[in-house]
Amino acid sequence: MLNRAIASAVVISLMLLAVSVERTTALQEETAKQEKQNVVVASERIGLSLVIYNQNIALVRDMRRAFIPEGDVAIEFTDVSPSMDFSSVNIASLSAPSSLQITAQKLLANRPTPATLLEKSIGKTITLIRYAEDGSIAEKVEGQLLSVDGARPATVKVGDKLLLYPIGVVVLSEMPEEMVLKPKLVALAKSTEPRTHNLTLTYITTGVNWSADYNAIISEEEESMELFGYANVRNDAGVSFPYAKVHLLAGTPRVSDRRFLRQAEFARAPAQAPEGAGVGVTEAPFFEYHLYEIPQKLTLDEKGSLRIALVSARDIKVKKQFIITAPSIGFEVRPLQEKLPTRVVISFINDEEHKLGIPLPLGTVKLHKLDQSGRAVFIGETPIPNIGKGQKVEWEIGTAFDIAAYWKQVKSIAPTAKEREIEVEVLITNGKDKEVTVQLRQPFTYGLDWEITKASHEWKMIDAMTAEFTLRVPPSGKTTVTFTAKVRLRP
Repeated sequence: MLNRAIASAVVISLMLLAVSVERTTALQEETAKQEKQNVVVASERIGLSLVIYNQNIALVRDMRRAFIPEGDVAIEFTDVSPSMDFSSVNIASLSAPSSLQITAQKLLANRPTPATLLEKSIGKTITLIRYAEDGSIAEKVEGQLLSVDGARPATVKVGDKLLLYPIGVVVLSEMPEEMVLKPKLVALAKSTEPRTHNLTLTYITTGVNWSADYNAIISEEEESMELFGYANVRNDAGVSFPYAKVHLLAGTPRVSDRRFLRQAEFARAPAQAPEGAGVGVTEAPFFEYHLYEIPQKLTLDEKGSLRIALVSARDIKVKKQFIITAPSIGFEVRPLQEKLPTRVVISFINDEEHKLGIPLPLGTVKLHKLDQSGRAVFIGETPIPNIGKGQKVEWEIGTAFDIAAYWKQVKSIAPTAKEREIEVEVLITNGKDKEVTVQLRQPFTYGLDWEITKASHEWKMIDAMTAEFTLRVPPSGKTTVTFTAKVRLRP
């Protein structure tokens, strides 16, 4: 009787265990099914725009369409930049903002590179295989990975031994968690109703940059210039941006370490670019900067570059100048004659009167000059800052070959301990077969009062610490200028 009771109890227990296992399995399957149903991949892109700054950052506005069920949902955004500033991410529904609440966000951007795979495998078992010269396996060792050095295992524990920087091919038994072939952003949300949403994902990413470069062609007579400007856009963000609306911002916004900028709102249509801007490109003042809108949608490939026409202007009135800057005059004695370079400068005013009058973003300008046959010959290049309308521009492109200057102190007298009287002589030679006009600029040491008491040529003060002489030097000749300057310590 006892054995029958025990057997009956065992049978009942087994039956109850089977039912429990069946229910548990069903519950797990239902949970997995529910989790799978509540993961929404927002892969349908309906719009993409970028505002690119010349500070290696871009503001990305990515619009997606997705059906989102009611309840707790995980929304996956694929094809996002792994270089994004995570603190700048903003996700919202344009269709029904009140029915979708974003509660948390997570960026998955760990790509399976050798270094990251090894880093994620620390503490796990790996296999080291060393091959013989004939390709056969010479040695196969399994051990626990303790530390790595970049893409190499640094310490591996095999039994009771520690191998330091072991040689061999590393074999991993599994893909570490949170490794993705392409980066994606996961947003956890609460949805109050099942419906299709137009979602907007906004963030700032590094790795997208633009810079301006210019080609200038000076006429044979050196009195006018053609100017062509281009925007060079480079994408090193780690992801492509297909068929995107692109704006370029010229200026220098302050960017904190968090690299967060609020999304720019384009409430008004930008004015058409004035005559002289790139074909089709529109430009408009925006806050204290300038915003350029590219009319065509563009694809910025990963590791790709684009060159966009930005500026085109002709018959700009220019002037060539020869500028010599002398050593600063102070209390020190300079007994030796010094040879000074003669800088060649192309100058103009950025206004309509000089046939320009458009913003010129910072970049580099390459200058050419037409020869007698009409061929453009490169004569120099120079970096330029941001140049606004109405500003005076001086582009230094090199030094003159045939014009030289020799500066020396002829005499230095100290009437008192706080004063000096200094006599200067400057010899300027001209090896050209035509007369040239040279600007000799004489600076004085900052913090001293100064005056020129006697001079062989007229001069003018161009700023608080600089005097300028305008000198005409005859063909194959020379001009000598002398002056006496008095400097004194300020009380």
